[in-house]
Amino acid sequence: MRTKDDQRAKFEYLMGQAYLKWGKPEEAHKHFLEAVNRYPKAWYAYQSLVELVEAGVEVDEYQRGLVDYYAGAYWPAIRAFERYVESNPDHTGDAYYYIGFAYLAVGSNELAMSAFDALLEFYPTSGYFGHAWLGKARAFANQGRHDEALSTYREFARRYPGHELAEEALWRAAALSEADKDYDEAARGYLDLQMRYPQGTRAAPALFQAGLCYYRLDEGEEAVEAWRKLLNTDQG
Repeated sequence: MRTKDDQRAKFEYLMGQAYLKWGKPEEAHKHFLEAVNRYPKAWYAYQSLVELVEAGVEVDEYQRGLVDYYAGAYWPAIRAFERYVESNPDHTGDAYYYIGFAYLAVGSNELAMSAFDALLEFYPTSGYFGHAWLGKARAFANQGRHDEALSTYREFARRYPGHELAEEALWRAAALSEADKDYDEAARGYLDLQMRYPQGTRAAPALFQAGLCYYRLDEGEEAVEAWRKLLNTDQG
């Protein structure tokens, strides 16, 4: 299902194509730029960007990076964001978020980690600060360095318990332990999450997963206790 932004980006792109056919490239470029600058997540923003780049029209590097990133063109996105960082010494650090996750998407975990470390060290007020912690943990996990991934998730939740992603960090830590079939560690992680964030969106699923982990360990009493608590919570 198309969103309004998708539709608007498509309209801008089609109007740009119409102006090109009428021999009015400057008007066409205005519409392409409108799609790129206002609707960077839309596919037709990427098509508009291609037209602008091929025509040699200057495009803001940050917007160019965004459009490439959301279109899955990760290497061009990385290059655009890196040019933006180099030419804008007073930037907010948000570009490192996209650089990091773009590197994760192409499998360059060490480079992703470097980008996340740059954001965490030099831009602690960035709105992507929490995402950088989780991204760094994911980079560790992708490399098979699960102990370091777990410690990163848990350290983030410990240091920033009020952050909106703290609960998610604990969930991912427990899920990673579960994926490794360390069911005892996973169960304790899920229960810890539910205890810390009983009203959180992950609380009920955490109780279910904790019970399932104990069931896999043939620890029936603990499994039943977790599931009974889940039932009582749902009834409440």
